[in-house]
This record gives sequence, C-alpha cells and structure tokens, in this order.
Amino acid sequence: MNRFLDYKVIPALPKLVWMVKIKKDDPCIEVICGSKVEREKNFFVAGVWDGTFSEAGFDASEVFYGTGAKLSSGGVTLVTPSHSIERVMVYKDYSQITASNSFPFLLEYNGLKLDNKINQYEKILCSLLGGYNKIQTDIPLEGNNTVLQYIVSNITIDFDLNVSAERRRKLSPFRSFDEYRSRLAAMLGRLRENSVSANRKNSSFGMAATISSGYDSPACAVLAKEAGCTRVLSLSGSRYDEDDGSDIARKIGFTEIIRRQCGSYRDKPGCIDAEYISSGEPGTEMQFCVFEDMFADNLVFFGSRGSYWERFFEMTEDFEMHGYFYYETGVSWTENALRNGYIPIPLPAYGASVCNSVKAISNSEEMKPWTLGTKYDKPIPRRIVESAGVSRESFGPKKYGGGFSLGYDSFRRMKKKMTREGYESFSRFRKKHPAAKFTLSKLINKIRYTCKLMPLYINIIFGKLHISARLNQKPPGIANPGAPSDLIFWAVDVMKERYAKAMNG
Repeated sequence: MNRFLDYKVIPALPKLVWMVKIKKDDPCIEVICGSKVEREKNFFVAGVWDGTFSEAGFDASEVFYGTGAKLSSGGVTLVTPSHSIERVMVYKDYSQITASNSFPFLLEYNGLKLDNKINQYEKILCSLLGGYNKIQTDIPLEGNNTVLQYIVSNITIDFDLNVSAERRRKLSPFRSFDEYRSRLAAMLGRLRENSVSANRKNSSFGMAATISSGYDSPACAVLAKEAGCTRVLSLSGSRYDEDDGSDIARKIGFTEIIRRQCGSYRDKPGCIDAEYISSGEPGTEMQFCVFEDMFADNLVFFGSRGSYWERFFEMTEDFEMHGYFYYETGVSWTENALRNGYIPIPLPAYGASVCNSVKAISNSEEMKPWTLGTKYDKPIPRRIVESAGVSRESFGPKKYGGGFSLGYDSFRRMKKKMTREGYESFSRFRKKHPAAKFTLSKLINKIRYTCKLMPLYINIIFGKLHISARLNQKPPGIANPGAPSDLIFWAVDVMKERYAKAMNG
C-alpha cells in the first residue's frame, strides 16, 4: 500500500498549526494545516533548522526550531524542536492516531475535554521541566482518554499504529569559549539561510530580537544582529523601565529599536490571554503580545533558558531544569506564535544536550576576566555583550525577569493582570462552569501547596516589616489548586471554540 500525504490548507487556522491523521488501513494520511506550513510530497514542516531546506534533514539536524513530520515506508515520524520549550501532542483512538503542535486543536478535533476533577493540569503540562526522562507523558482527560506529550524527540508511528519515541541527537561537547561562540555563529548563519531558502513555497522568515538590561537577551540580540537581524524590541513602563534595554541596543548598533508600554496589553481584544494559558503555563509571556505585529513572520530571538549560562546552575544533559518554577516553562508563547507565524528562538538552550561542557567553559580559567564572583554570574553572555562594545556597568547587575505569572494569584489579582476582555470572559465561564465538588485529593493539594509556599508568605511579611532576612523559596512541586487551576479550563475552552470556528469556515 503506497501511503501519501494529503493536505487540507485552511486559511482561517493559525499560520503554523498542523494536524496529521493516520489510519491503519487507509493510504491517505490527512494533514490539516495553516497557510505557512511548508508542504512537500514526503514531509511538512513549521520551522527552521541548521541545514539545507531541500534536504529536509530537520529530524537529524543538530538544531531545529519548530515542528514537523516526515513520511517513509515504515511510517510517519513526528519531529519536535531540539529544545524542550515546545511539544508535539499525540492522541491514539481505536482505528487512528492524530497528532498536532497545538494542544487545544488536538482536543477540539477529537472531541476531547479536560477532566474537571483534576486541578493539577499546570503541573502535568509543565512537567517538561523534568526533562526528557521525567516529563509526564500521559495527559489525563475526561472519559479515561489520554493525550501524549513529547519533547526533544522523533516520534515514529508505524502503519499498525504503534508509537515509539527516540531522543534527538546530541551535539558534540564544546572545548572552549571560542569554539562555542564560533559554532553558535555558524549555526545561526545556516539557520538564516534555511529561513529564506528559495525552495520554501509558503514561508520565509525575517528576524526580530527582544532586549532587556539583563544578561541573556542582550547576548541573544548581539548574536541575532550578527546573523542579520535589524529590529530589536524592548518593554518599558512601570518596573520595566529598570529593565529597558534600549540603550544597550543602541550601543550594540541596532537602528530599529521599538519600545512599547508593558501594560498596554491589557487593552488587547479577543481574549488573547487564552493563547498564553491554554498550553499549560499561566500566562507568563502575555505582556509580549504588545509586539505580536513585530514578531509576525519572523524568527524571534529571546533569552529563555538563560540558566544554561549561569556558573552554578544545577543542570543535566537530559534537559532537566532544577529549581525552575512552572511559570518558567516557556510554553506560554505557543498559540500566539502559531497564529502569527513566528518561530521563537531560545538561544541559551543551544548546547543544552551537552550543557556540562557549557558550564565547564563558564567556570574555566579563560573566562575569569568576565567573571564577577557574584551569585548571579554569567561569564559567557557577559563576554559576548562586552565584546560588542557595551560597558560592564551597563547590563546584567540584577535579574529582573520579563514576565509575570497568574499561577499564584487570587481572582482579585487576576483582574489586575489579565486583559479586560479576558477577565470578563473568564468570570462568565466560571459562572457557567462552577468548580467540581469537593474531594479529599483537592483538600490535600491545598494543604500541600500552602505548606510549600510558606517561605514565600514569610518573605512577603518580612518585606512589609522592612526585615532584610529572606528564606530560600524552592519550587513547590505542585500547582496552585485554587483560583488559577480554573484558568486552563477557560483558556482551552476559548481556544477550542476558535479552532472549531476556523474549521467550520
């Protein structure tokens, strides 16, 4: 039986979203997708990689940003990024398998629902922080259904509908800063060539970078500029004035520097909050939607996973992120990126599969001139930025962080952070869909969560009393079972409705 890919392009769908359906006894493998997904006879892809586009080697490449699939005589291989901030989702029914790069699209297409007895979806969906070996692969749904999530993998589905996953190839270790820097620059050059290849029929990507006054995004901006990026974006207003990277961008040599007020996202229409919550992370990157018109159709360079550049960060080469909170997962971008057709490029995650060699460079003798000896110390990005002509005092003295999380909030605090339209929609949803009845597991989760966050509460009290001492706050290891646990139900419901409308014209 000769299998073939049969494409159905729906312009109303997000530009880079895709859904593939494989039936056991059907030679036709249906692919439903947005307009910017590249569609070829034996593969489709919504991404870029460090290789020649026509060779379609994204499944074996060192670096791949985005998702895609390849058809072979043995089955269909689904391909995730080479970093752990995006996923591919798979649902197996009796006679077919469907897979997608969008969680709510997969649910809507298959008529699946979240289970309202579960108040730990944030923990489950953000378990990718545990890395390749510790991610909770099974996502439980209503009616004993299950969706599978995969990271850093090639997932092969044979034509008997057996599913197997193989970890993506590792990079070779780095031996020095110069090697690390040159290989990174060479990778970006190849990535750029791939993104504008004449063999692309549906997508060609420009470039944009975000910048702050910290370590990570300025270093990413330097590298992006060397690869041909001319546009840099910085948030301002309120506490972001201290984190505004506009001056650094000028010193690096950018000429197109765009500043926008961080709070202006709250006036965005269309419940855009749902895009930043429906993948499982509670809205952490939502303030960046003020730049979505600048991000559209671009490779967007940002500093996520900057911990790989820290001297003392505990890390493993299985992509396990020790000490990270759920709001630092990075998947918040997913639906907004799919809709606007941009590819997030988390440059610090380059080399994550051999991160011990990166850490060794950070602590090496050659990096001592760029080592400050402070708790927050990142010699690699400091050397990159200082070598670009930025003075030592101009960046990186303090970690500000660009996002916020709804995961710790009460309904009153959510109202202040969500868009006005989003909060009103969320309030209406909660009236129509009240929380499930009390269960013992919910009570236990609330007690556990409160105990885990006790150091945070004490630190807040210390701050109000002007006491300088602070307790060490570790990730609670459990999602907030209170008000924020309702957000995922609302957000997925909003996104499923959008996908249904797009599919039905």
